[in-house]
Amino acid sequence: MRGTSEALHARNPKIHCVAVEPAESAVLSVSDGGEHRIEGIGADFVVPLWRADAVDGTETVATEAAMVTLMVDSGMKYLSTALYGRAGG
Repeated sequence: MRGTSEALHARNPKIHCVAVEPAESAVLSVSDGGEHRIEGIGADFVVPLWRADAVDGTETVATEAAMVTLMVDSGMKYLSTALYGRAGG
């Protein structure tokens, strides 16, 4: 997120970029870690390269709401997860 946000802001400072994290593990906005089932994000700690000033805000999303969210990705790493079982329905 940081790299994407920095690149977009460099191109157009008016672009609004928001970091999204699991509500059950809101380490960026609340410093409150915990278990969640969202694949690929929210590892229950803040990564060393994170910079809060690189984004315009932080929002939380519940696992159930995030399970239908797809990112630009081949999807291969999700084949064995609950996310893939929900695809198409």
